[in-house]
Amino acid sequence: MLERIHLSILREVDRQGSLTAAASVLCLTQSALSHAMKKLELQLGTDIWLREGRTLRLTQAGS
Repeated sequence: MLERIHLSILREVDRQGSLTAAASVLCLTQSALSHAMKKLELQLGTDIWLREGRTLRLTQAGS
């Protein structure tokens, strides 16, 4: 189930392009943000992020 925090995470990581920056804006630790993202991907059954080094972009499934 997609929760409000997941929508906030999707939006902010897409805006910021990095976990560290998004975590700071959302007042979360990078670890908490990373765990929430992984949980969401497991629930959806697909990767929603394209990871390029430290940069993240939404996949088509994540858009």
